Amino acid sequence: MIKTINTVIILLFLHSIAFATNNVNISEILITESRTYHKTKRTWKNVYHELTKNGSSVRGATFIAPVKGNGYNDSKHKNGARNTIIFVPQKTNFNEDVDLIFYFHGLGGFKERDFKTRVLRHTKALEAQGRNFIVIIPEMPWSKNTNTPRTRQGRVFTRKGQFSTFVNSIVKITVTLFEPSPVKRNNCIMHNKCQFNFGDAILIGHSAGGSTLMSISRSGGLNWLYSVAKVGFVKVIFSDASYGYWLDIAWKYFKPTVTQSGFVVLTRKFDRPHKNAKRFLKKFRKKPENIRHIVFNRKITHADIGDQSFKWAYPVYESGCGEGVK
Repeated sequence: MIKTINTVIILLFLHSIAFATNNVNISEILITESRTYHKTKRTWKNVYHELTKNGSSVRGATFIAPVKGNGYNDSKHKNGARNTIIFVPQKTNFNEDVDLIFYFHGLGGFKERDFKTRVLRHTKALEAQGRNFIVIIPEMPWSKNTNTPRTRQGRVFTRKGQFSTFVNSIVKITVTLFEPSPVKRNNCIMHNKCQFNFGDAILIGHSAGGSTLMSISRSGGLNWLYSVAKVGFVKVIFSDASYGYWLDIAWKYFKPTVTQSGFVVLTRKFDRPHKNAKRFLKKFRKKPENIRHIVFNRKITHADIGDQSFKWAYPVYESGCGEGVK
């Protein structure tokens, strides 16, 4: 079973927990702190144990706790703060470029289905492709653990610099706890120089998670990823999430070239996200090459789309998915 240890202990005894300079694999461990919500911790542990036991997920290290930039203090959360999950597969190689895959859940989410069906079970396929990545699952203001599971959409990462604060916090935590090199860990802990080789940034927003993509873009977060953080490629995936003008706004504030990014819009025929995506695309005389609109038939449910949204993270994995491309 995955080992659980308190973050404070990790920081005090960092050199004594089996991190070797030449160690290829990340230690299998679960790191929490005093403000980690116990129900989230329990759900993740149960899902992780089940999937790794039957070989349906890769093994790795997990951090669960509040992270600066995303609900570090939230009076509407049952525990007073929203948690963020950072999952680092054992085979993640920090000497190479590491892709950051963000998953933003829908209304009433951050629960077993998100962890099990929508994220962890897809990691085996990514590893088989040779992808080098970590997964970040931020708890949104509309999670099941808040008293606003149906509201506060879009009220996250709204201020300029808020998303960059969050990402930089993720990097610091990851390097401090999971970087195999003691030199790099010490530079991060002692001098706040947290070296990280960014690969691509992939942002998946399912349902209400589309409002997160909108907010990140409008506050300059997508531009920051590409121009300041200098990730290799920014991929934005609206998983049946193009409600209202969320897609329009996300595109408006981040007008990337084909070589810089790609937008993937997954919709179910005739539903509101589908109609909004069609309306959005009609604005272009010629559809930009870096926008893909994937339309599913009515047999595919809204939840089904969310279950497979991770399949669109990479071109190889996404081939053959979906009904039609527009």
